[in-house]
Amino acid sequence: YGLTSMGKALQIAWAWVKTNAKQARFIMLTDGEPNDMGKENILGMARTNSTIPIDTVGIGQGGHDYDPEFLRNLSAITGGIFCEANTVKLLTDVIKRLSPSERPLLGTITKE
Repeated sequence: YGLTSMGKALQIAWAWVKTNAKQARFIMLTDGEPNDMGKENILGMARTNSTIPIDTVGIGQGGHDYDPEFLRNLSAITGGIFCEANTVKLLTDVIKRLSPSERPLLGTITKE
């Protein structure tokens, strides 16, 4: 597995949208595993911020390059979707599928 600072990236994104937006949706592309905090901690933060959908895209071979179950759970908690892209063609299709014109879903920001 590769290494990705997912927890910190999500913390920064959640903090930014709470200050600067009324609606948001995150799209996380990854070929790795979180290396900055445990998966359960990240899933817990997602539950706290579950009004913002997180669409996740695993790039490469699931189970080898990334953990598909973790990404699927992260998306499910927030009402997002999980996609896999192990070829350039699939990645192109996924990007189109998740584009605002195809998937305009935005979550409402809850201010703390």
